[in-house]
Amino acid sequence: EKLLVCLTPFYRGVIVILVIIPKASIVIFLGIFGLTWLTATESFSDLILNSLALAFVVDIDELIFEAFLPEVLKENLSTFKISCQEEEDPDRANRKIIAGYARSWRAFVICLGVVVIWLQFQWVVPGYLWDVRGACEKCKANNVHSLCWPW
Repeated sequence: EKLLVCLTPFYRGVIVILVIIPKASIVIFLGIFGLTWLTATESFSDLILNSLALAFVVDIDELIFEAFLPEVLKENLSTFKISCQEEEDPDRANRKIIAGYARSWRAFVICLGVVVIWLQFQWVVPGYLWDVRGACEKCKANNVHSLCWPW
């Protein structure tokens, strides 16, 4: 196992500019355009094919890594770790655990919010008015509420 303990501010900035910012940009643009592309799908079979194509685009970097890099380099990268020297403090460890749970819940709420906002303000299907409402009104008139729960 190879361990890197310290990075100078220059190299930290280089990593942020050359790795983190481009990856974040790709994730944002791919998320927006991928959701738009999947939302515009007209049939269920096309949705499956389009989601498979989107999964291929998302995973292409890992496929290239597996196919073209030599095994020695893959092994070196898998054993390389970046570490920070920290003092052992039990209170700090507990705070880190609580912060990890809070971060996970925030991520869940943000993802749920993105889905709800996307469904409310999507621009792919103009004039979309939640087409099930009309059919659900008939179910409600016949006292069959379980089939049309959210509407």
